[in-house]
Amino acid sequence: MNSNKLFTSRLFFCFSICAFAGSGLAGCGMIRNMEEMHDATLQVGKDTQEVLQTSKNIEKYNSAIYRDARQDGSYTKTKDFILALKAEPTLDGKILEASRYYGAFEFQLWKNFGLDTQSRREFHYYEALSIYLRDLQRFGIREHGYDVSPSSDSNDLKCLQALAIALHKVNPNQEFLARSESIEKISMLDLIHHALDMKKATETGEVDYHQIPEYQQEVLNEWETLVYMLQLRMNMLPATVLAKIDPRISDSFFVKGLDYLMSWTAQMSRLSSLQIDRLAIRLEISNATRDYLRGLGMESRVDSSMMKIFKNMRLGSFSSSATPESDRFRAALENFRSSKQ
Repeated sequence: MNSNKLFTSRLFFCFSICAFAGSGLAGCGMIRNMEEMHDATLQVGKDTQEVLQTSKNIEKYNSAIYRDARQDGSYTKTKDFILALKAEPTLDGKILEASRYYGAFEFQLWKNFGLDTQSRREFHYYEALSIYLRDLQRFGIREHGYDVSPSSDSNDLKCLQALAIALHKVNPNQEFLARSESIEKISMLDLIHHALDMKKATETGEVDYHQIPEYQQEVLNEWETLVYMLQLRMNMLPATVLAKIDPRISDSFFVKGLDYLMSWTAQMSRLSSLQIDRLAIRLEISNATRDYLRGLGMESRVDSSMMKIFKNMRLGSFSSSATPESDRFRAALENFRSSKQ
């Protein structure tokens, strides 16, 4: 009996040893598997980081390619539009080419993401003004004596007139970006205003010259040229009003004969309410440009012959449906007539 118990105990002990050894072997396999999974996970993480870095490099490379292509396209288009501006025979056609010219500058195509940072945008301002000032000199501003007369027959001056009228134009892509992302839209006119405002601030000691952005320093070196463009704009907008009111005034606004130097009647009834409102806006912008220049302590010049035509103009009856617009036009006209020549 005792021998049976002893046998049973030894058998149980042997089974226990075997079971323990088996579980130990299984545990070792599990540990190896876990170590392999850990190593594999680390490798996947490393591979993922490499893929992400590669993606970032590709994105950065593509952005650089796009920016280079955009810059090259901008340079090419501004040159092409200047040539088209010179070739276009009519003022309306020249204004269209001038609008395209302004829209081709790279600051108008800035996207506000990726490499298009705010500092990059300001660099584009500097770049645009540098090109713009160079292009303006192609039309002999100094040689023509900073002429603001709308009646000139010089093709160079007609180009400058168109460029002055279209100063406010903004590329539609920038218009969309400004609406969708609450970004301030900027035109060449805005760049000129910002820089001339800074000129006044440096002269009064409010701002140190070395603290202003580089693109504004560029304008300060050529401020006479850009003030002239504002003076020309101030004259050309009212000139387009005259041309719209009376078709007999030629495209170049050269008045043949003395009819307009004496009293004459503007046939306002032939114009729609919308047309009258738009003419009022042109006079308002001209008046605002005059006041802006005066606020800077700069001369606001009005062509004497054009002013005489305006002062000799009597307004005929307006369309009965154009009452608010006609009141607006009369107010803008009287304001303009008050300008000192």
